[in-house]
Order: sequence, then C-alpha cells, then structure tokens
Amino acid sequence: MVLSEAVDQHGEAAVYEIDTTEREPSEVADEIRAVRTGDREPQAGIVDFTGYLVG
Repeated sequence: MVLSEAVDQHGEAAVYEIDTTEREPSEVADEIRAVRTGDREPQAGIVDFTGYLVG
C-alpha cells in the first residue's frame, strides 16, 4: 500500500525502492548513497512481499 501511494503521489520516476531483505546495513547504505549521487535509477515494484504475506 505504501509503495502504491508513493508512486501515486510522486510518480514512478521519483520512487527508489530498495530491498533490504537479508542485507547488511552497509550494503543498504551503499544503495542509498547511489540514489543520492544519481548513480542509481528509480525503481518501483521490485520487491516481492508475497512470501511475507503468506507466512
């Protein structure tokens, strides 16, 4: 729900979804840095939450 609201409000070109599943904090920080420096393209809808929902 949050992703769809972000895309609705800001547009897909402004949403940077980052999958943090089983990743080290330093890896996530590197991805965030890449977003901030423009080295990463916007991406939305790349994280699959169905496993979490099914349980």
